[in-house]
Amino acid sequence: MFVQSMLRGNNIRDVAAIHKKYGDVVRIAPNELSYAKTQAWDDIFGYRPGHREFPRNPVWWTSPPGQPSSFTTANDVDHPRMRKVLSHAFSDKALRDMEPTLQKYTRLLISRLRETISRDGEDKNVVNIVDWYRFTMFDIIGDLLFNEPFDCLSNGQFHWWIQGVSNAFKINAFLGCIRFFPGLESLLYKFMPQSLLDIQRRHYQAVIDKTQKRIAEGTERPDIMSYLIRNNDSQGMTMSEIESSMNVLSIGGSHNTASTLSGITNYLTKNSTCLQRLNAEIRSTYKTDEDITLANLSGLPYLNAVINEGLRMAPPFPAGLPRCVPEGGDTICGEFIPGGVNSWALQRVSSAFALPDDFIPERWLDAKDLDPESAEIFANDEHEAVQQFSVGPRACLGKQFAYAEMRLVLASIVLNFDIEKVNSPRGRVQWENQKTYMVVEEEPFDVRLIPYNAV
Repeated sequence: MFVQSMLRGNNIRDVAAIHKKYGDVVRIAPNELSYAKTQAWDDIFGYRPGHREFPRNPVWWTSPPGQPSSFTTANDVDHPRMRKVLSHAFSDKALRDMEPTLQKYTRLLISRLRETISRDGEDKNVVNIVDWYRFTMFDIIGDLLFNEPFDCLSNGQFHWWIQGVSNAFKINAFLGCIRFFPGLESLLYKFMPQSLLDIQRRHYQAVIDKTQKRIAEGTERPDIMSYLIRNNDSQGMTMSEIESSMNVLSIGGSHNTASTLSGITNYLTKNSTCLQRLNAEIRSTYKTDEDITLANLSGLPYLNAVINEGLRMAPPFPAGLPRCVPEGGDTICGEFIPGGVNSWALQRVSSAFALPDDFIPERWLDAKDLDPESAEIFANDEHEAVQQFSVGPRACLGKQFAYAEMRLVLASIVLNFDIEKVNSPRGRVQWENQKTYMVVEEEPFDVRLIPYNAV
């Protein structure tokens, strides 16, 4: 049943239903447990003195056939070595150096949206915002990794590369299901559609070519690769490890941020009070696009509350990050049993959040900024239950980078446009009901954008 649920894209909802019926710890497969308890984040993923690290579950965290290990699939010996090299590219200084690139593509997004909605037609103000967020994030990551944007924004259409990214998640979900049947992986792999395998190979070969070309260009340009080159040496990362890691970054650095922004926008169109409050905060703080900086965005309480609530309600990686108990066993939430954290279920249980299925950014604000009734309602919310970037030695290096992108893009959209709900099937997408193959498979989602006259 677990494999069937995964292949149908229904796993997160099925597991959440089991948690709702049976409690915080449930068995979802013969040798897998799912936890909907906040403590499990630290017990499974965090640093615990006297405890060994819980290794990533090889069922889900194995490089595809023919690809070397990246920093995400590396073993406990190699991972710290790779992480040390890559960490320089995600430092505060690196983010400041790369801000002009983020600003460039965000302003291009705004410009292209204005052009698109100015054209004649019955629905000229209606856009599929999922596509435009993905255009933006792919162009940014292409520029910062390879000094080559994919020109999605300029062309208003997807580069063939994006098809490879979309299929990568389905392939990985399929391979993970295969690995539940030891000895059959190599046999069943032969039955995968050849078209998917060809896309995967073409995508990875393009990564190799782009990586080698970018490395040959040197370190003058401030981007992710320049920091990696400057801080790598004979004790650092091999060329094959760099290539494989660039593949991971090109996927995670584009899809996940765009997915969360799409989910946030979906929920905002259904919660007009939240959208109006966000509009008021952004438009009272900024008058022009040039006023917006990464530094001052970080200080906007409601914008950050909206993003945090978006990560809770529309996580890009809702199925969690499965781990294995190390050899010899260990305790999780006081019990000597193996397992993993199902983050989607945890973020929507009443034991962790008041009104768990409602989009309410106010739950992330300080009590002093809430009315007494709201402060009381949300007083016991467990904010630490939302860990989309994970915790511990393998926590996501790009957390602050992702927050910066989401703040910048969302604030710029709100400053320049009134966002309105579209009364059509594509405008009524229920974000939480979409299929999930490790990540959310986003459906087209239409919104109506009306230029805000004050800009």
